[in-house]
Amino acid sequence: LGVGFTILRVVSSKWLQYSFYVCVLVGLILVFFSVYLASGYPKEWGHNFGHLFKVWKVWKFGYVNWAGEWYGGYPFERFYPPLAYFFGGFYAGLVNSDVLGYKLVNVTSMVASLVTTYYVTKKVGMNFYQSSVASIFYAFSIWSLVTPLEGGFSRYLAAGLAPLLPLVFLSVCDLRVGKKSLVASGLLVGTMVLIHH
Repeated sequence: LGVGFTILRVVSSKWLQYSFYVCVLVGLILVFFSVYLASGYPKEWGHNFGHLFKVWKVWKFGYVNWAGEWYGGYPFERFYPPLAYFFGGFYAGLVNSDVLGYKLVNVTSMVASLVTTYYVTKKVGMNFYQSSVASIFYAFSIWSLVTPLEGGFSRYLAAGLAPLLPLVFLSVCDLRVGKKSLVASGLLVGTMVLIHH
């Protein structure tokens, strides 16, 4: 893969470069989908079942203050903010399955990682090649591939938006920036806080 990227840097054909990126991206996405959308429950390690339970709870009952099913009862969102579970419950309602809804949030996180990394790197002046490589390496890094398997459900969703944080910093530091950018920055930070602490 690295050799392929190096060769493509010297190839002048833009069509060949775009085709290679698309093939690599489609291949990685197919591998990702085959693992993360495989039938059945998620892997039985980490926090997967705790998160899956919360997706099921939101899907079936909406937001509740108290969950009586575990530990003899506890405050429902004591450990994690609710937004990731709302996404999971929304997807579960669309596909009529809490397990698939849970997995679709992980896929959304991966797609968000690709899109946000590409957007930010283009915004700071990188060319297509650099932005494509950065987004592929971020979205398919070892950390990104292992986190959903070990149950980092809400952390993985927040990581999909994390590449946008440098733009928040730059917009806050730039006194010439307009109100729209400041509001968008506030919404992004607020969203991330509601996804993962």
